[in-house]
Amino acid sequence: MKPKVGLQIGAIFPVLLALLIALIFWYRYLDQRTFDNDQRFLGNAIALLNEINRATDQYVSEPSEDTRQKWQKDYEAIESHLRQREFQDFKRRLLLDKMRKHAAAIETEFNQLTDLFRMSKTEEIKTSVQAMTKHSDALNNGIFQLGQMTYAQLTSDQEESQRLIVLFIGIIALFLAGVSLALTRNLNERINL
Repeated sequence: MKPKVGLQIGAIFPVLLALLIALIFWYRYLDQRTFDNDQRFLGNAIALLNEINRATDQYVSEPSEDTRQKWQKDYEAIESHLRQREFQDFKRRLLLDKMRKHAAAIETEFNQLTDLFRMSKTEEIKTSVQAMTKHSDALNNGIFQLGQMTYAQLTSDQEESQRLIVLFIGIIALFLAGVSLALTRNLNERINL
């Protein structure tokens, strides 16, 4: 190998290493941004679910048209919030679909609850409230599981990018050592002529 070529190769590879590492950090940044957006989505979902629960308690303690309308407004907010988000991977998409079904079941139970209040069926009211609580708890659990899945994905992606960085540095170091050895051998041969 000619010394000039070896030096050029030796200069190009650190630049390639820097570009690869920059690219990995860019993907890590995008992963972190996605994670932050997911966390914001989940935090808002929890806040909206708490509003639904408060509005339900308020309606049960004081059934009126105003409290029913407040509940409906809060439900529309969480339903819209859950509809806005989509996930790429199958597990999270499936979990989000289940969460949407629980939200729809909460609305169905609330509509039954308002009918039961009009008919003054006390025992059925308790059953309906319990069913709403069950679906609310399932929705809350889904939010929690989605948060765990999102965090696990971020952690996995970060570990993978760290392994890639170490791998690239190792490959570049070995290549530079090979180029250096070839240059040294070439120079030694020329000197010994």
